[in-house]
Amino acid sequence: MDLDAVCLPVVYESTMFYVAEIGLGNNYLHGKTDLIAGILGLGLGEGSFLKQLGVVGQGKYSHCFETFGYYNEASSTYLRFGANATIGGVGQQVQTTPIVVPRFQTQLYYLNSKDISIGTKRVRFLSGTFKINGQGEGGTIIDSGTPLSMMYKDHFDKVADLVKGHFNDLRIEYIGSAHHFECCFHIPRGFDVTNYSSITLHFQ
Repeated sequence: MDLDAVCLPVVYESTMFYVAEIGLGNNYLHGKTDLIAGILGLGLGEGSFLKQLGVVGQGKYSHCFETFGYYNEASSTYLRFGANATIGGVGQQVQTTPIVVPRFQTQLYYLNSKDISIGTKRVRFLSGTFKINGQGEGGTIIDSGTPLSMMYKDHFDKVADLVKGHFNDLRIEYIGSAHHFECCFHIPRGFDVTNYSSITLHFQ
């Protein structure tokens, strides 16, 4: 288990933050390189690294998502905190979406989700479908550390119907549930991966 000391300059002094159990990396024990040394918590909880930075971090951070690649072994992006956490440089045009602050205490980040598209076709969810209700249910949580997207069954079914339609147009066989997944297809050898449907989440 890692025990990291992170030193950040503050005016003329230096504030030292000791972060215990910041990550776990033990692939080296099996002769493998640790491409991921650990997980850095940046949530809203008191134990997160962002909270431990206090006034230095100003409660904000920024980073850019890289283009996904199966063979990415390093990152060229930066994780910035506090005054350095700016979005977009001179002449850059960037799109932003606000963080939703719910009325209840949470460690999670909520966004205003509006709709979902499969390729060029929108599901056309009714307005307010993804809104947090008075009981604290619903809403859209963004978590870059979660490998799978999850949604309520009735929402999933509407998205799955468009995915089925996309593959049906390509004459790809739908096989139903397999390996704990509900919407599966038999992909023939030599299938052009560019024919996979894109899934787009539309935010405020």
